Amino acid sequence: MYENHVNDIYVYLYWRTNDQDIANDLTSEVFTKAWRNWPSFDGKYPKAWFFTIAKNQLTDHWRKKRDLPISDEVRENILDESLPTSDVIDTEINKKKLYKAIGTLPDSMQNVIELKVLNSLSAKETGEILGLSEPNVRIIQHRALKRLKEWYEKNS
Repeated sequence: MYENHVNDIYVYLYWRTNDQDIANDLTSEVFTKAWRNWPSFDGKYPKAWFFTIAKNQLTDHWRKKRDLPISDEVRENILDESLPTSDVIDTEINKKKLYKAIGTLPDSMQNVIELKVLNSLSAKETGEILGLSEPNVRIIQHRALKRLKEWYEKNS
């Protein structure tokens, strides 16, 4: 299970933190928590289960960081630069453009695009992680992709 999901979890965490060390640490914590809680796992949708743990781990991480003083400029850079690594994107310029476009979306849309599109989760798995129904995930994805297309048309 670890070998099947570790890369997806790492990419998800790296995308949200833009820091390899933090992403590595959080990934380790995700699988440590999964191991500890293995008896409570029902065996259904392991990828969704790992992503749920990762999402919670990330929330805890940012909660701890919230108390640190961060300037508006640094906060803006974190939002603009917290970008995924993807084989689909072949140049740094295109990556930055994609990240900037995704960064303009509301959090709910960013989460759906990140999980469903960038991490290839099903609508059902994405919904389980985010606490949404499958149809709602599909609607949010459709709207997000439409907004991304509009952003690209305006900024190309």
